[in-house]
Amino acid sequence: MAASRFRPSPWDDIEYFEDYRLGGFHPVAIGDVFAQRRYRVVHKLGFGSSSTIWLARDQPGKRVALRVMHAEVSSKPAEEIEIWAFIPADHFTENGPNGSHLCLVYGLAGPSILSTPSSPGRVSTSRRLRKDLARNVAKQLACAFKLMHTAGFVMEVRGNFCGGGATFNILFRVAENVQEWSDSEVYLNFGQPETEKVVTRDGSPPGPHAPAQLIAPIENVRLTYSTLLPEDILLIDFGQSFSSFRPR
Repeated sequence: MAASRFRPSPWDDIEYFEDYRLGGFHPVAIGDVFAQRRYRVVHKLGFGSSSTIWLARDQPGKRVALRVMHAEVSSKPAEEIEIWAFIPADHFTENGPNGSHLCLVYGLAGPSILSTPSSPGRVSTSRRLRKDLARNVAKQLACAFKLMHTAGFVMEVRGNFCGGGATFNILFRVAENVQEWSDSEVYLNFGQPETEKVVTRDGSPPGPHAPAQLIAPIENVRLTYSTLLPEDILLIDFGQSFSSFRPR
């Protein structure tokens, strides 16, 4: 196992920084532009084992979620790409110092329906949703799955949406006006991006494979204000989807 190159992050909620390497994460900074300047990064939404996710502004001025995939994951055939021909959204490839990265553009959304105790619709002192909201979510999911199945795709949803599961790929939509926010309104409501200088263990410069700064994601609590989240959902992360004609 290779020795760690970077000093540990002062934050817990940060991607595995040693994966800023050839074949790994793409280094992203606030203000970076993608897809021939169509998307500009404004803030950080989060990360996963195979991607980092950014709040970006598209050319018409709408707020979107930009998911930048790990280069090694991007190089593998992915059925997730097939479904993008069915969903009215964007995807493209970004070349960088660590390789070619698949980039997926989603509508901006809030947290998953069970990711935090402060998500809207929660029964007091419980992780369960209100009965009426749980029925509404179930109905919306049924409609979404019907559309997918009609197109020939099957999707795995992780967790139990009305109980104590962890349904990471079902998110609450944000209010329409949030998508129209100016950069100053984004920072007023979500705070300025918190950054920390990247430091290597031997004191050498981070080099081209890593960003110059760590960037902390927006705190989940800031995304759960009830005024920002209508009771509509958005289905994301089609990496667990597959064609019904090629079952796993």
